[in-house]
Amino acid sequence: MIQPTPTRRFSYWDFALVFLAGLVASIIATAVAIAIGALPLSDLMNGIVPARATFFILLPAQIFGEVLALAIISARRGTGNLTTDFGLKIDIRDWYFIFLGAALLLGLGLAFSPLANLLGVDQNPQDVVQIAESAKDFATRAMVLVGVVILGPVTEELLFRGLLLRTLLQKRSANTAIAIQALVFSLFHLLDGGAIEAALIIIPELFIVGAVLGYLAVKGGSLSRPIFVHAGFNLVTALALFFVPNLPF
Repeated sequence: MIQPTPTRRFSYWDFALVFLAGLVASIIATAVAIAIGALPLSDLMNGIVPARATFFILLPAQIFGEVLALAIISARRGTGNLTTDFGLKIDIRDWYFIFLGAALLLGLGLAFSPLANLLGVDQNPQDVVQIAESAKDFATRAMVLVGVVILGPVTEELLFRGLLLRTLLQKRSANTAIAIQALVFSLFHLLDGGAIEAALIIIPELFIVGAVLGYLAVKGGSLSRPIFVHAGFNLVTALALFFVPNLPF
């Protein structure tokens, strides 16, 4: 179980600052990508972002900004140790939770597919998913897998189940904290292009995912199992995009 201690004095502003740090780093990386020709300005103006630029430059920069901010917050408000403060731990013995993530994706996909078809919306409308789908060469696909299966899950778990959940647990019960962070997790994914139109699908699906991840974080006391579940969820999504792009969910 997660046991908050007096050494952890995190606030909701810390969560906002981490998000802003990732945003600023992404903006800077976008400017650099344009300057070196990796991201043509004309493409960006037309809403086209190449997969290579996204997964080799933009996404790593965003993740770097968020992790750097988390490290600074940990040093100033906590113990300076990401494992102690946010539960960052990967226990290889938890590897089989990847299958729980895969089952979660497939189960939710099947459950919400009729509603998605009725509404005429895409169940995976996020920008990063659409961009990953355009990756064709081996190097870019490999980087997509690194980004969405390793870097993304670790960073998102640090932010939502590490910082936010533990901040909530300082003043709220476990069930309330799990529910709030799950709602915030689902709402944040509406920031992706096209996700607003699919809000009736995205919010309940990702609320369930966030609740499962939050429960595992609280019960296990670390982010190990949530990271593996998150990785399994994203892995199936990426492989489906690469090899079975016409799946109905």
